[in-house]
Parts: sequence; structure tokens; C-alpha cells
Amino acid sequence: MSSLTITKRPLLPVIVITKDDLSTYTFNPHTSTFDFRVSSLTFTPPYDNVGGSFNLSMISSDATNSNMNTLLTNVNEGNELTISLGKTNATSTLIFRGIIERKEINESQKSFMSVTLSGPDWGSF
Repeated sequence: MSSLTITKRPLLPVIVITKDDLSTYTFNPHTSTFDFRVSSLTFTPPYDNVGGSFNLSMISSDATNSNMNTLLTNVNEGNELTISLGKTNATSTLIFRGIIERKEINESQKSFMSVTLSGPDWGSF
């Protein structure tokens, strides 16, 4: 009987948003790269010929409106968003590729802005 090693680490998402100029914004908790912060993330990969979708709520890396405005000017409808999952950076596997279809801005307070990006799956594996 072989022994199994269980890695007691959470499965973490790595999110990459491609900007208009083809550079990227990255959220990677494995390498402490936080170009933005994730408030919530839901996604459904495609299955049985039914398309998937994603919904990402985020704030700027330092929670300021100025940085979020910079992000908003560089991310638009039609940009790509990818999601990888893994327990380490080396084991993260690309599982979702989506296209931004909607950008919703929520300013619940004068100096606090959150943005929700959503759209369909567009070629996941």
C-alpha cells in the first residue's frame, strides 16, 4: 500500500486580465502579485455544449479610486480574462478563458469604488 501525501494548502485562483495594449493585470496569491484585489469570483466552465460564464468583483490594489480609474481605462469589453487554479504557482492550471462582456461600476461611498466584470466563456479547455 502506497502512502499519499496531502498538501494542506488551499486551492487558489490566479486571474489574468489582458488590457487593450495586450499587457496584463494579474492577481496571483502564490507570488504576491496583486494588480487588483478580488472581492468575489464565480465562474462556470462550459459543459455538455453549454457555454460557461464568469463574474469577478474587484477593487484596485490599494483600494483607491485613482488606481481603479486607471484600471478602468485599460480594460474594456472584448478583453480576455483567464483563471488558473492550483495549490502552488507551479501547479496552477489554466481552466477558464473568458471575454469581458460587461463592466459595472459601484461607488457605494464617495472614495470607494468596486467594479464587476462579467462575460461568457470563450474557448476554455
